[in-house]
Amino acid sequence: MLVKKLALWTTISIFLPLSLLAQLKLDWNAWADLELSKAQANSHYFYNQIHKNKLDWRLGFSDINLVTTAQLDSNWVIQVRAQLKRNANQALDAFLMPAAFIQYQPKKQSWRLALGRYIIPFGSFTERQHPKDRTFINIPLAYSFYQNVAAQLGYVDDLGETKTEVDEMVFWGSTMVYYGGYTQGLKFDWDIDEADRWIWSLSIGNSSPNILDSPFARENWGISTRLRYRPAYFWEQGVSLSTGTFVQRTSLFDQLPAHPKQWLLGTDWRTGIGFWELTGEVIGAWYRAPVFDRDSATFGANEVEFSSMAFSTQLRYETPFISGLYLAYRFDFISFSKLEDSQWDSRVEAHNFGMGYKINRFLLLRTNYLLQYKADRPNWEQNTFRSTLTLHF
Repeated sequence: MLVKKLALWTTISIFLPLSLLAQLKLDWNAWADLELSKAQANSHYFYNQIHKNKLDWRLGFSDINLVTTAQLDSNWVIQVRAQLKRNANQALDAFLMPAAFIQYQPKKQSWRLALGRYIIPFGSFTERQHPKDRTFINIPLAYSFYQNVAAQLGYVDDLGETKTEVDEMVFWGSTMVYYGGYTQGLKFDWDIDEADRWIWSLSIGNSSPNILDSPFARENWGISTRLRYRPAYFWEQGVSLSTGTFVQRTSLFDQLPAHPKQWLLGTDWRTGIGFWELTGEVIGAWYRAPVFDRDSATFGANEVEFSSMAFSTQLRYETPFISGLYLAYRFDFISFSKLEDSQWDSRVEAHNFGMGYKINRFLLLRTNYLLQYKADRPNWEQNTFRSTLTLHF
């Protein structure tokens, strides 16, 4: 924790004075989400993003962000994002700095390098960090549902359904796209052609910056890359690949027979005509991980291999009769391979119904109703209602 705070304030003390003192173009962007929510009895943050202690009607701020971008000169750019958000969708007390990077792009060149904390190049969803770029409030299952594999322990049978505790911490597993969102390291981007039809990005990063005690921890290094192809204004296609180890330290770290490893392969698309837009993503994940037995608190001698697949597709319609209003539907599922005689986790299916309205250039209203089914839970008892009013400038 001390190292995290030191890195945070070091970033502020270096980047902010540079932004203020240099003769540069300085851009400030901010947004805040005021959210109203209600969830059913079998809800939990690690399943459907609503904590089990916050099921009743609830109104309050859920996310506050400030982004500063400084153009030092024609070659150098610095960007910092500070975020105050709910901790597991409970209290508004989690302060993060997910982005803090310096980028270099030579004059008249189509490539650039970024060093620091940045959005990882995997899939199209990770690029949409601002609420105005997201049709739905709820995050797709591949980025939000916690599976029976934990970064601290490896594979644990029935993880999350049965209490698994180490060092007074209860574990719920990890999401399918473990290297999703932000990472810290070095990123290379290349606009291959002048028309921006082909864009390639490559990152060598060290997991998510909010979970590491040290930015140089050797156990979390991974590679992510995405190639985007836009042959026409109405069609965009992307292919992504990610691989790496994922480990978080506990008192059992030295007992791990091997570090869990993950390989991800995905493709995403976006197409549309007139007032209609169709987007989607398919991701496959392959794992090799040790097995942890919660009863004996020991690891098995051998690693196991298993896989999962996630699919998401979204249809959005912008009404011609009311400017700024849209209606949308998204279908998600995530399924799991067999491990011995049964699946290593339970299939999940989600139906999101959404509506949004751009009130003016500063206000956006979004409403999201989720119908979610998990195979080992009572039918359709993880449903949620969420509505957010976003103020942004």
